[in-house]
Amino acid sequence: MKSAETFILALLIVTFYLSSTSTEVLSETLPEPIYKTTWPKFAEMKEEAVYQYQVMEYKGRVKLDLIKNESDAKYDTPEDALTSLFSAIYEGNYNWWLNSWTKESQRELEEEQISKDELLKEWESFYKDHYIALISRIETGKYVLLYYNVASKRNKIKQRQTIAFVKEDGRWLATNELSADPVFLYWQNSNYKAFKVGRELIKE
Repeated sequence: MKSAETFILALLIVTFYLSSTSTEVLSETLPEPIYKTTWPKFAEMKEEAVYQYQVMEYKGRVKLDLIKNESDAKYDTPEDALTSLFSAIYEGNYNWWLNSWTKESQRELEEEQISKDELLKEWESFYKDHYIALISRIETGKYVLLYYNVASKRNKIKQRQTIAFVKEDGRWLATNELSADPVFLYWQNSNYKAFKVGRELIKE
């Protein structure tokens, strides 16, 4: 029995345009036919990618029960992983925080321009005297997204955010794999439709 209430099973549809509707002539970089042909007829083809996901709301105010020591951290569930990640932030423990991400995400985070010291200062400034509370859980494929808020002791919402988690080497860890994924970006709008050009004609 899950501790959150399922309230929506949704689909996101992304339509890929496999050719262009442009009426411009083909670029001269393509060779002309060596035999006679008819005048080109422009056409397009569409392919739809459907992303299924389900959303659950946590019942009541579910505050994260943060811990003090990395040795007490658990990664058995996405919620455990989120607790570990924010415990590291509140303790100002950069290495613990980094270890709460997948290996690939760790590499990406370490390549970012912000320094470790700047990040620690940002955490101290942003999260001081605030708590983290879970709002929703979104399941899509092998991923779990957790939607949470950052709120003051007077319950004033400062930020709402979504983090994706995936199981790696037997542990649930935060990941940036879905940073451009339509479910991650638009899960609150199940009517979202994106249109993406899959292949264009070469233009002059």
